[in-house]
Amino acid sequence: MLREIAKVRQDRRGLKRRWFTDDRWDLYVWEDHDRITGFQLCYGKEAYERALTWMEGEEPYHAAIDDGTDRDANRKHAPILVADGVMPVRAVLDRFHRDAAEIDPAVRDYVSTKLGELQRDYPGIGV
Repeated sequence: MLREIAKVRQDRRGLKRRWFTDDRWDLYVWEDHDRITGFQLCYGKEAYERALTWMEGEEPYHAAIDDGTDRDANRKHAPILVADGVMPVRAVLDRFHRDAAEIDPAVRDYVSTKLGELQRDYPGIGV
């Protein structure tokens, strides 16, 4: 079940960053005076982690998360986003509804709405 982390480093001037997490998800939300302006939903942490980034005024971006593991050199680099295929929106949305039941309803509803739009308006990203 997603829960909000209270103390989150703020890295964008003028925007408040919020972070919700559990074993399956990381959800970062950016707000401008309590108005959501974007989010990054990271899912599949237990297997093959991917992320959907949606910022106001920009096209959504779906990516896999390369965790930076260099097995040959036995070291780890910073994780990066790499292009990934289609997002299984319906499956992600169904699971998100269950796991986000106890977070701020405004955040939950915003992300759910955007996922619905993704399926409808960006068929190249979401199915």
